[in-house]
Amino acid sequence: MSAELIEGGREGNDSAPLYIARAITEDGCYPGECGFHFSGARIPHDGGVNTLPTFEVLSGSPSGYSWRPVTDAFELSKIDDMNPVLGGHQCPGGEDELILLYIARTLTVDGRVHLGYVTIGSNASICYNGNVMIANYYEVLVHNNSNSNAVRALVGTYQTDGHWTRTKEAERYSEAINFSSHPWQTVPRIALGLTMLDIGRNHGTPIRVDSFPQNITKEGFICNTRSWGNGILHNAVDAKVPDELEMSSEHRVNFTKSFEDGPPMVFVCFSGLHMTDKWNVRVYATSVDPAGFTIAIEAT
Repeated sequence: MSAELIEGGREGNDSAPLYIARAITEDGCYPGECGFHFSGARIPHDGGVNTLPTFEVLSGSPSGYSWRPVTDAFELSKIDDMNPVLGGHQCPGGEDELILLYIARTLTVDGRVHLGYVTIGSNASICYNGNVMIANYYEVLVHNNSNSNAVRALVGTYQTDGHWTRTKEAERYSEAINFSSHPWQTVPRIALGLTMLDIGRNHGTPIRVDSFPQNITKEGFICNTRSWGNGILHNAVDAKVPDELEMSSEHRVNFTKSFEDGPPMVFVCFSGLHMTDKWNVRVYATSVDPAGFTIAIEAT
């Protein structure tokens, strides 16, 4: 079946169709709406609606999508374990702060339907009459082939506050991380990794840093980042990573169960470092297939 533009709304006296669009801004990629009866794409952004000339339009089989009603702040539990369609992201605080944007729509006071986006924990932001309308009652676009047994992941960041004038050797930072008002139905698996480091190093001192979770419950966990020995850790940030692997140049990782729909997207990073001399080190995934992948660690 050939791909079709995915219609999401209607406007005007002639009920002109509106299609699902997204466009890049200075702080992210925002979902919005477009149509053949006007130029560009309307994007709700920074309290107003921007019309941008360069944009993308969602296409595919209309039978692959449906809309789920939501009231008030959006949570994944409100769409019956369906997978929402990811429309974009915003980085209001820079690259260290990433917020996922899902596609939303609502019925407006003139009886038409307009599009926008929603984030977890917030109401929908909708394009309407040149302004951003905050909707309490709206619908979220989901994939019809959602697998209720599929892995779900929430991504968050944590930053320590260790100014170099106050930090000491072998110091540890801990912070309680609470999940949203809808806790997990089971105790989740927590994966931590490093996206940024600010480390003191004197007279050949090794790089020593580690991040690990503690006291994991359905409601939250404790995030820990530490150095040891004579290592000095000023600042660190976490991200998600796979389980701990053997430290070799290459290591094959086999999934517990093969993916039926083809090779998955694999993300790897460091959760800790203990090294001397060579600071230029990287980790990456190769040979990704439905059964597993090869992780490689390389220093240059």
